[in-house]
Amino acid sequence: MAANKAVFEYLVGQNRPYSANDVTQNLLNAHSKGAVQKALEQLAAQGRILEKENGKQKVYCALQAEPQGVSKEDMARELQELNAAIASATQNLRAVEQQVREAEAELKSLLAAPTTDEAESEVVALEKRVQNLRTKLADLTDTYVKVSPEERKKTDREHETMLREYRNRKRICTDMMGQILESYPKSKKDLIEEIGIVTDEEAGIKL
Repeated sequence: MAANKAVFEYLVGQNRPYSANDVTQNLLNAHSKGAVQKALEQLAAQGRILEKENGKQKVYCALQAEPQGVSKEDMARELQELNAAIASATQNLRAVEQQVREAEAELKSLLAAPTTDEAESEVVALEKRVQNLRTKLADLTDTYVKVSPEERKKTDREHETMLREYRNRKRICTDMMGQILESYPKSKKDLIEEIGIVTDEEAGIKL
């Protein structure tokens, strides 16, 4: 059949696998897809071409002639060597991909860090701040008056004495105001204003 001959010669000439649809299109639709499919099936049944499943699709290719002077053992050994080479290349590829990932991570870290100019500017600013703090500390040290433990205890005692006296006087004043308010016709606030007393709240004092 014409389709069988055309399909067989095409596959032998191209020496690569094709589907029935590919062969039909590559033959410029000189034969219908049905005729091409039938020719492929017949050629495969005759053992003239090889049929392989590729997922849900079948592909066909011409049978490769066995090289002269090459035994099947040599071909098997060569295939084993090729598989080993492929495995080694795959392992090397994975190692290179890991190196690329590490380099990308390092690059990302470097890009996130400040530049040399930015770092130098930050150092200058920090040094200036340290100098200002040292100057401020020196000024405080020069004006600082050291108080001995004895003087501090004496001051604390005087403060406690004055505080007790203040509270005692405040209590007396409060009692007196209470007695006055018993017969005073106005409010406590009016009495405070009339006498001229300044309360702790008005003076902002918190004991």
